[in-house]
Amino acid sequence: MSARPLVSVIIPVHNRQRFIAAAVDSALTQTYPSLEVVIVDDGSDDDTPVVCQDLARRHAPRLRWARQANAGPSAARNHAARLARGDLLAFLDSDDLWLPEKLAKQVPLFEDVDVGLVYAGVRGQTPDGALTPPAPRRYCRGRCFFEILGQNPVPTSATVIRSELFAALGGFDEGRWRAEDKHLWLRAARRANFAAVAEDLVLRRLLPEGLSVNEAAMMLGELSCLDDIQRLFPPQNAWEARRYRQARLWVRRHYGLNMFNQADYAGARAQLWRAQVLAGGDLGSLPQFVVSLLPAGLADRLRAALRRARRPGRAG
Repeated sequence: MSARPLVSVIIPVHNRQRFIAAAVDSALTQTYPSLEVVIVDDGSDDDTPVVCQDLARRHAPRLRWARQANAGPSAARNHAARLARGDLLAFLDSDDLWLPEKLAKQVPLFEDVDVGLVYAGVRGQTPDGALTPPAPRRYCRGRCFFEILGQNPVPTSATVIRSELFAALGGFDEGRWRAEDKHLWLRAARRANFAAVAEDLVLRRLLPEGLSVNEAAMMLGELSCLDDIQRLFPPQNAWEARRYRQARLWVRRHYGLNMFNQADYAGARAQLWRAQVLAGGDLGSLPQFVVSLLPAGLADRLRAALRRARRPGRAG
């Protein structure tokens, strides 16, 4: 790979006429100069194709685009990757934004020939433009398979992967519309080392209509991902079998708590009970599980009390 490898920025888009231009601008204004942008419109029925055509006209030859019938984000990313010319593929969702030095900080880590994937951190951005507070974040490096089996710390829009590794893995699983990124990262982690830039270099728009807001669907996608990964890479000993169980525990607890925070007490009760069973008693989510058993009005008041008790700066 050359000293300044070409990076192909892969942008799948579906009905994002309001946001796609800003995402593209954040890619084209990177301080790292050797890049191209490849957009695939995934069957949009708004004015997204018109916006893409205008972007291609204004930014040719650095930007190319194509259309396909609606087949999901995995198929759109794979389509764009087939059109890409770069040594590296950098994924950017059409409603996210990159900070200007993102690629300049990530690309040098590929000088290590054993590194196949580099990622960074993400900050949320509310609809009014405010940034969410920085969150504690763990970064895994090296062979990260078991570290990302439960909680996935690798955000799609913050990830760069070698093109040859992506091709060898067969790209994203096009049958998956959720947890498709985690499925690919886990397969990649069996073949190559991961590296990370421990900075938030991506802004993720927090939009109510996003794919990731359906907690039940996201949870089922995560569990399906784990089932398939365990089929591909069966545990070889008791320690590995325990890590698979812990991953399922994390998924049910995480989404159960999210359901609880959204006042979906029936969903929370079901998942937190399963977390209790998997853990042999999960004290971390026991208060929420108990509250989910109560009548909705009382549960609402206790949920608010639990939220206040978690706020920083409170005594005890």
